[in-house]
Amino acid sequence: MDFITLLANIAQILSFLWLVSLGSKTVFDLAVKHRKIRPSPLLIMNIILTLVILFLSSALPSLLSLQHSKTSKTSVNPTIVTTRPTGFLESFPVLYKPELPITIPCSLGCDSKLVVVLNKVAYEPEGSAVVLTFALTNEGAIECNMTVKELKIVDPAGHIWDASGQIRVVGSISPKQRVEAVAFFYSLQVSRDGYPYSLHMVLACHNTEAMIYLTEQFSFIGSAFNLISYNNTVDETLLLICNGISIGDYHRVHELFTADLQERVSEGDIGITFGEAASCDYSAIHQSRSTATDTITFTTFAHKLNRYEFYLSYGDNVWKVSDYYQLS
Repeated sequence: MDFITLLANIAQILSFLWLVSLGSKTVFDLAVKHRKIRPSPLLIMNIILTLVILFLSSALPSLLSLQHSKTSKTSVNPTIVTTRPTGFLESFPVLYKPELPITIPCSLGCDSKLVVVLNKVAYEPEGSAVVLTFALTNEGAIECNMTVKELKIVDPAGHIWDASGQIRVVGSISPKQRVEAVAFFYSLQVSRDGYPYSLHMVLACHNTEAMIYLTEQFSFIGSAFNLISYNNTVDETLLLICNGISIGDYHRVHELFTADLQERVSEGDIGITFGEAASCDYSAIHQSRSTATDTITFTTFAHKLNRYEFYLSYGDNVWKVSDYYQLS
């Protein structure tokens, strides 16, 4: 029994007691035909109270029951949440072509044929995080044990936001299998006035490789996501050069040469020139609009240092080596 029902029962009991005491006396006085009754104030008050109590004793339980019914119906209605719950993702509409989803092409070291598609760009206000949703499809003939070598967003000032989330723990992808993974870039307060950002992605299906994908240049204008361009960077090409020479993968290094340089230098020539290199490092890059130069220092197994000047040129969204020569 709830409080409303209890209250209705008490009202009925009190009404009954009142009628038994004062109400019965009033009815008796009115029922005596031969008794002369003067309409005293007390009699009038008893008559009025009797009528009121009769009304309330019959109507009050119904009114309380009706109110209780309305209250019960209201309480089971779902609550309308007017504030955003924690973790709410605010999707950015696309402002310019190409529209999402977009394929991010692999530009260098693409033997494993791992296709990457950007499906969605969103923002998580609670964590100030840009959230990218990727679809990864293994178009190769063997299993891809995917690892992330590099996945970061960089602004023109050089600030870096590294990715976290599902993208870091994808693991094995079977041939023709498609996997969706989310990358979070936390503490990234996006500027909505066209300020440019770039997305850098280097993946691997095997520990010894590095698949470099074209760098996305993008911005946010108002509430819209705007893809500016695809390209790769000089730094990414030099990283592949260093890694390829250090592990003796001269075929991959040869792919990073321009067509003209490939005609002049074979894979065997690369092995003869850099065969003793165990590791390498490169200095600050000097870059113009479509050309760049940089000095790479190779350390041999005998701990000898060999310095080479590399010239790079930009074409078809990729930086490639157009020439190189030894400094010392």
